[in-house]
Amino acid sequence: MPLEREPIKRPMPKKQRPTEESLPRRAADLLAARPHFSEELRTKLIKKGYEEQKVDELIKDFKGRGYLDDGDRALLYLEELKRKRFGKNEAVRRLVGKGVAKSDAESMAGSFFLENDEIANIRYLLEKKKFNLKDIKEVKKAYDFLVRRGFGWDRIREVIRVEDQ
Repeated sequence: MPLEREPIKRPMPKKQRPTEESLPRRAADLLAARPHFSEELRTKLIKKGYEEQKVDELIKDFKGRGYLDDGDRALLYLEELKRKRFGKNEAVRRLVGKGVAKSDAESMAGSFFLENDEIANIRYLLEKKKFNLKDIKEVKKAYDFLVRRGFGWDRIREVIRVEDQ
């Protein structure tokens, strides 16, 4: 008759505290998953428990090595927003939310979002949502929807006037 063994009880591993040595590895893992803005990466690392000073030093080092470039990341993000048919104003708002200076965000978005592209996107969205531009309430809904998508009043008015005729 074989002897019954009790299962080995191993203590549960304690959650490891973030160390200075693990900081570059954690940052590299985050950047490998997807590109980050420097402020976005900084916030995530600080939330994980790393010291602000060490995080700032690491971000400066990563920028110097070319691992982290807010300009390139902003262009990728603008392409994504343009593909999703957002307007310039929404792109600026989202870039500022990601930690880009407002003046930089406005200049990047201004050169990226062309007037003709915005007009084409407004027309596409109006057609997709099937707004009845003969009904005043539908026109109001269309305006509100397009403003939330980040288009300027002047562009919206220009397209709706043409579509209404």
